[in-house]
Amino acid sequence: AEIVATPTIDTLEITGKRSLLIVDDNVELRQYLRKIFKDKFIIYEAENGTQGYELSQKHVPDIVVSDVLMDEVNGVDLCKKIKSDSLLSHIPVILLSGLSSVDSKLKGIESGADDYIVKPFEKELLIARINAILENRDTLHQYFQDSITLRNNTQKISATYKEFLEKCISIIEDN
Repeated sequence: AEIVATPTIDTLEITGKRSLLIVDDNVELRQYLRKIFKDKFIIYEAENGTQGYELSQKHVPDIVVSDVLMDEVNGVDLCKKIKSDSLLSHIPVILLSGLSSVDSKLKGIESGADDYIVKPFEKELLIARINAILENRDTLHQYFQDSITLRNNTQKISATYKEFLEKCISIIEDN
C-alpha cells in the first residue's frame, strides 16, 4: 500500500491564538513555560539567541520571552537584534534572568526589553506581565486605527504615544 502524505494546514490560518517565542537553553524551563502558555498561545521554542532570532524572522511572534544567560547569542544581544530589525522591532521582548543586580536589569532594559523579570518568578506575575504588554499594544493599535479612519475613540494612551501617532498621521495625510 502506498503512503500518501496528508497536506498540512498552517495553524495560524485556523486559530485566533497569538504566538509566543520562548528562548532558553534550559529544556525544563522551556517545557514549564510551554505548559503555562500552550492553551492561549501558539508556542515556538529556541535553545539559544541565534535560533531565537531565526525563528523571530520566520514566524514574527506576538511576544518573545528569553533567558538572559545563554551560549552563542545571549538574551540581551537577541533583544538588541530584534529591536534593531525594522521588521521585528515592534515585537515585545521579556527577559528572564537569575541576575537581580541593578546593572543586569539596566543592561536588559537598555537593550530595548519591554520587561525584565528575575528568576525564580511567580507564574501569575509572568502571565500578568505578558497580558498587560499585549493589551497595551492592542490599545495602541486600536487608537491608531481609529485615528486613521477618523472614528471617535475613547482609548486612553500615554501623551508620548499620542504625540508620536499624531505625527505619523500628519505625515501620512501630507503625502
